Amino acid sequence: MQVRFFLDGQSREVPKGTKVSAAIFLTERALHSRDSEVSSQPRGMFCGIGCCYECLVNIDGVPKQRSCLVEVAPGMEIERDLK
Repeated sequence: MQVRFFLDGQSREVPKGTKVSAAIFLTERALHSRDSEVSSQPRGMFCGIGCCYECLVNIDGVPKQRSCLVEVAPGMEIERDLK
């Protein structure tokens, strides 16, 4: 079963049970989920278990969510913090 969500305003689909970080990789072929606030360098999933905080995204209007811990839900709106 596929789940439809929105990534940076664009409709996307991934298999049910997919984590947000994996959904970004599957649909964009990139791990880049945000730019560093300090250096503006690209950041993305690193540890995959929620310890490093490198994969932060905005989910349904809530900022700084760890994308490797959250499953994609139907209609979810995900925004990357890209500069």
